[in-house]
Amino acid sequence: MGYVERNLAPGEHIIYRTKQHPIIFVWAVLLAVSSLAGFLTGRENLGEISAGLATLVALYTILMRRLSDFAVTNRRVIGKFFVRHTNFAEVALVELRTIKFTPRGVLSALFDYGDVVITDAQGKQHRYPVVPGEFYRQIQMRLQRIGRILK
Repeated sequence: MGYVERNLAPGEHIIYRTKQHPIIFVWAVLLAVSSLAGFLTGRENLGEISAGLATLVALYTILMRRLSDFAVTNRRVIGKFFVRHTNFAEVALVELRTIKFTPRGVLSALFDYGDVVITDAQGKQHRYPVVPGEFYRQIQMRLQRIGRILK
C-alpha cells in the first residue's frame, strides 16, 4: 500500500495516479552514452568517469522516481516526491484557486511533461515537479466537474 492509499479519506477514491515522468532518466542515459563513446574511442579514463557518474545519477534517479507518487482523487490532489528530501503536497479541489502547467526544457512539448503549480485558497503554492501532462489535464477535468456541480 502506497502513500496515497494510506491517506485516503472514507469515500475518497483515486481518479488518476502517476509517478514522475521517465524523462528524468535522460541524464543517466546521456552519461552512459558518453561512457560508451569514451571506451570506443580509446579514452578509458573518460569512459570510466562517465560510467561512474552514470551509475550514481541512475541510482539517484531510480530512487527519486520510486519514491514519487502523485494522484488526483475525487476530493483532492495528493503528491509525494523526493528531490533533496521528501516533500508532501495535498490540496483539496474545492480549496484550489489557480493551477499552472509549466513546461520544463525543450523536450517538454515532445514528451508531454512539466511542473504543475497549484495555489490554494490561503495563497500557498504547491509544486508537483516533472509530472506527465495528463496529471494536469486530470486536475482540470475534476475542477470543471466540481464547477458544474456547484453551479
